[in-house]
Amino acid sequence: MKRIILLLSFLIFSSELSFADSKPFVGNFKGMYGGVSAACGRTRITVNNGGFRGFFPLIGGVVGGGYVIDTAYFGVEAEVDYMKFSSKRGSAQLEKHPGIGGAFRIGKVLQNNFLSYLSLGISRSRYDYKSPTLKTSFDALSFSPEVGVDAFVTPTFMIRSSFRYEKGVHTSHKVPALQIGKKPVTSMIKIGFFYKI
Repeated sequence: MKRIILLLSFLIFSSELSFADSKPFVGNFKGMYGGVSAACGRTRITVNNGGFRGFFPLIGGVVGGGYVIDTAYFGVEAEVDYMKFSSKRGSAQLEKHPGIGGAFRIGKVLQNNFLSYLSLGISRSRYDYKSPTLKTSFDALSFSPEVGVDAFVTPTFMIRSSFRYEKGVHTSHKVPALQIGKKPVTSMIKIGFFYKI
């Protein structure tokens, strides 16, 4: 699945380059934008001595804004994600609910229509844990750096290809019988489609 996402991203950017050559324009990364993102990723976590892991699809809604000084870019972004993650370990099952997050982005504008960036963010997700003797939920707070490239296809439409790594830094719950061993770690390859507001 990762190879398919990488191939699609390459094809998208190849098409964008051809389009830009035939119809030149200058994009403007300054201002607000909104859109959707999709991803394929993998999560692993240890709960009550059981290691849960699995691949998942993700779709999310994104809104953000940025400011450009010469070729330097500074921006912020907020995202709501829904992922279909469910993993079983023996008779226990772990599921992940939609998450929310925010990030600060810095980058460099290349040839007017491209932006290479580094994003440093925080995300929060809720997990459901079910076993024959315990049924409960817990929250996980993760640090989520991301690297990627944004590109204008038209003066108001952008596409994105990126890689995100999420490292759990804190979990919270009120059930003493629930033990979180290794906090969640997630990696994903993403693509996005955005409209300049």
